[in-house]
Amino acid sequence: MTRHLLTHHLSTLLVTRAVYVEASEHASLYLTSLKNYNLKYSRKRKIDTWGMKEKNLINYQEDPNVRNLEIEFKFNNWFNK
Repeated sequence: MTRHLLTHHLSTLLVTRAVYVEASEHASLYLTSLKNYNLKYSRKRKIDTWGMKEKNLINYQEDPNVRNLEIEFKFNNWFNK
């Protein structure tokens, strides 16, 4: 049983789309299955993009198949001399 669960989790990880977006004060990580990505978000281009407009962000938040991690950067004494 444990081996089956491990195999299931590994195969799930192998078919996942991960997108990391970084700005000056925060970063976002989005995870979804390739199936979900291709069904809802892919534009079928040679180079595909992950939309970051407000309407896209709302869609990701409302999609139970998209996981999101937000990281806020706080610089303490980083640039002080």
